[in-house]
Amino acid sequence: MQLIQTLMSVAAKAVLAATVFFGTLFSMYAVRTMMPTPVNVTVKTDITSQKAVATSHRYLTVAIVNSYNYKHICAKPQVDGFIDQLHAYEKHSSIRFTIISYYLESKLKNTTKFLIQKQANIILRDIATLNPDYVFITDDNAFLYVGLPLLNQHKRVYFSGINFPFRYYKQFLTKDELNYVSGVEEYIHLDKLFTLLDHTNITVTNAYILADSETHGSTTNKAILNNILEQLSTQNFQTSIYHISTTTELMQTLKRLNQQNLGLLFIVTQRVFDPANRKYIDLLDTSTIVSGVNKKHIEVSFNPILAQRAHICLTVSPNFYDMGKHAANLMIQDLTKSVIEHRIEQTTTILSCSFDRLQQLGVEDIYLNNVNLFDKVF
Repeated sequence: MQLIQTLMSVAAKAVLAATVFFGTLFSMYAVRTMMPTPVNVTVKTDITSQKAVATSHRYLTVAIVNSYNYKHICAKPQVDGFIDQLHAYEKHSSIRFTIISYYLESKLKNTTKFLIQKQANIILRDIATLNPDYVFITDDNAFLYVGLPLLNQHKRVYFSGINFPFRYYKQFLTKDELNYVSGVEEYIHLDKLFTLLDHTNITVTNAYILADSETHGSTTNKAILNNILEQLSTQNFQTSIYHISTTTELMQTLKRLNQQNLGLLFIVTQRVFDPANRKYIDLLDTSTIVSGVNKKHIEVSFNPILAQRAHICLTVSPNFYDMGKHAANLMIQDLTKSVIEHRIEQTTTILSCSFDRLQQLGVEDIYLNNVNLFDKVF
């Protein structure tokens, strides 16, 4: 009897080892063949080996399509929040998730509509082959180029971080297709910013906006710009927009602005070309240039990391991590529903500042008179 038990134990271990081996082999093959370069797709396979020992579990595959690369300061927290929430759900349910991640890389690498569409087509073909149960999408470009075509095919899609109001995308969807999408909009609320200014002795009547080039601007940039302009129009600001293409233009514009009256300096531009290194730089590098050259104005941007790492005065941003968690919860809630509802929701706003930077510019009263309004201080 003991011999039989030993043989059964050895056999079980062999089955499990084979499952892990072939699961890993498939994943390695997938990473090599799904996309042109390995960085564009990652496959999470730690769940695969559990199938041999946990047959009562329900296994679901979720494809995550990122508009940018894997470390983008706005997208990564959304993905982290989404995955963390799925893992938390796994702990008290029989459902197990396998995650497949794709990167459209539309910020710095695929910078034209042709290249974005080319990359999107590769992702769409792969999703058609793998047929995941759900798709989670971050930000506008991935939703426009991948999300909408998937919804046209009645694939279940969740999103977070889109800057254009969802009503803009509804024109591309039928009433039936709308039933397959839910998500969290990224709307930048400036109410807290206006409240800050109301509670200081600093008079600010000008708003200077650094935006992308009109001809090469990103989808996200246009959406954020529209958002900011709409809210500034309700206040008594003299608003000026400066379309920036290169780092040279950026520094020249900042030097000219140093001669202008005190104002809010909004960093809306998402993509600036660096002629010296012949490449586009990201939002963090752009913001670092701004805080280095600007000697006068109160910088405003839309990610708390920029207050922390680029020493931007103020950031008014959505809670990116919570947006991802929120989108995951929408998906989790639908797992047990017989009728799934189309839901579009918004996230909370985080107000941050770099106190050292405010002091450097002599406007620290913005913080000192409004301590309770700030969520993060660096």
